Amino acid sequence: AGITICLRIMSAKGEHEQNTGGRNLFADFSAIAEKTGTYTAWDYADIMEFLIKKWDVPSRKGLKPEAEEAQQYLCKLPDRIRKLAERSAGRKAKQPKKSVPFSWIYGRELQI
Repeated sequence: AGITICLRIMSAKGEHEQNTGGRNLFADFSAIAEKTGTYTAWDYADIMEFLIKKWDVPSRKGLKPEAEEAQQYLCKLPDRIRKLAERSAGRKAKQPKKSVPFSWIYGRELQI
């Protein structure tokens, strides 16, 4: 939960680390979280799927057309996220790795 909150806060604020030439801290942090398996797109899809089932979203009836369209979209989203994650993983595997420093861990460089 802590990593999720941290990612959300950085994402919402559009944080950029100081003295990095405008590097996007959120993008770098996300890459590290995904690389270490801390929080991945697959996790996000699994959480969405769990909540969709728990809240019984597919079985909701009597919805207005806009809500019905949103229901269909939402129910398909976990599979779509997994497909996008697979494509992204394939692209990332082909990219050269780079090291980036993080001031909040005393300038330690991590590979992303």
